[in-house]
Amino acid sequence: MAVRFKGEFVCKLDSKGRLMFPARLKGALPAVNTMSLVLKKGFEPCLNLYPLAEWDAMMDKFDDIDEFSPRARKFERSFFRGVEEVEMDRNYRFLIPKKFIVELGFEKEVKVLGVNNRVEIWDPETLESYVAEGEEFSELASDMMKADKDKQAT
Repeated sequence: MAVRFKGEFVCKLDSKGRLMFPARLKGALPAVNTMSLVLKKGFEPCLNLYPLAEWDAMMDKFDDIDEFSPRARKFERSFFRGVEEVEMDRNYRFLIPKKFIVELGFEKEVKVLGVNNRVEIWDPETLESYVAEGEEFSELASDMMKADKDKQAT
């Protein structure tokens, strides 16, 4: 069964840089390897958090990448550069590495978003410039959902 995260949460980092996984997202975690997660720097200035099973499914797509292509190697190098495997403790806390906290400007509070198969972790102020609203959101929704319908028709 596919993982489906949803919702927006304000969470606090403790003094050690640990984040407690939001209780309302726990139910979406897979039953197997629940405590193992993969943390990756996002394409935007945020962190993406994947359950291990979701990460492994995404890694299958890398099997077809041509390692003899300089462009493909550059992509892989860039993609895997900001990846860390993390473990949640029995209280559902996990440590965000200091390098990410500094680079992304995380302070005491972060915004945690459930985004389908992943969880995004943002600095609250930074997030606001990456969210579409109103007419812009309507146009994005139309384009993205139409693209999905087009893909299904082929």
